[in-house]
Amino acid sequence: MGIPLEVLMLYALSSEACAARHGLPGLELAHFVRELVVGEMERGHGPFHDQAVRLAHPVSGLRYLEFSHVKEALGRVFGGNGIRRRAVLDVSSPWQFPFWFALREHAFVTMTNPDAEDLERSKRFVGRLGLERISFCDGGLEALVSSGARYEIITSISVIEHAEDDLSLIEQMVVLLEGGGHLVLTFPVRPSYQEEYRPERTYPTQQKIDEQGWFFFQRFYDDERIDRLIGASGCVEVFRKYCWESREGWFDWYIREWRRRGISFVVNDAAMFSRSFEFAADKPRDRGFGNCCLVLRKK
Repeated sequence: MGIPLEVLMLYALSSEACAARHGLPGLELAHFVRELVVGEMERGHGPFHDQAVRLAHPVSGLRYLEFSHVKEALGRVFGGNGIRRRAVLDVSSPWQFPFWFALREHAFVTMTNPDAEDLERSKRFVGRLGLERISFCDGGLEALVSSGARYEIITSISVIEHAEDDLSLIEQMVVLLEGGGHLVLTFPVRPSYQEEYRPERTYPTQQKIDEQGWFFFQRFYDDERIDRLIGASGCVEVFRKYCWESREGWFDWYIREWRRRGISFVVNDAAMFSRSFEFAADKPRDRGFGNCCLVLRKK
């Protein structure tokens, strides 16, 4: 990593202490990830480099934003017992979320992901930790649809914005829901719809390119595109919350610095995001960058 682990940890813990003073809800997820990594180390498993990175940088910035609203949504929609002992399908979310659903929310989680390498990393981690409430589907959504599988809850955190055909992905997930089941989504938002392309292919599943030959990376949703999502799903909206940057342009600056400086910059994520975002907004804005959590119920 270049910088000694103890130095990175000092920066990370100082950042989290600052974020705690600002009341950042996602700190709970960061502590959870560290518990898993320590458990893995106690068992004598796992590559040290990966463990060191996860200890110093357990949660990237956007995960803090998403966790607060996803946790609120689960409590609001499902009541006191949340998703305890419910069947959950997680579609390509960052691994921290399905692990949290299984170990802290006590759900039975099936993980699927079209990125086979990403799914394999999660399998290895589950095996090293000896977890029982997480299973995997290698065949993706198509295999699950063909099998006739149905789920009470489907979660897909920070995923649909990267899908080249997001409306088709939504339709597939809804097919896998039981009647009355819920779909939990998060995605980035801006006042007007935008698409972002990058010179490198970030995910192996991405093929779409623009006139420069750059690869499609993600879209930013606006009200109209969110309405199209809901329309394609045929579902009923039951929860929506936003977080918005406090100063317009801050997130764009953050992405530039992250890509330039790497882990020495992002170990300070907790403090930066706690100071730079406003949580629990019920309405969209006419400027800046935000993140939305949306929960839909199948009719």
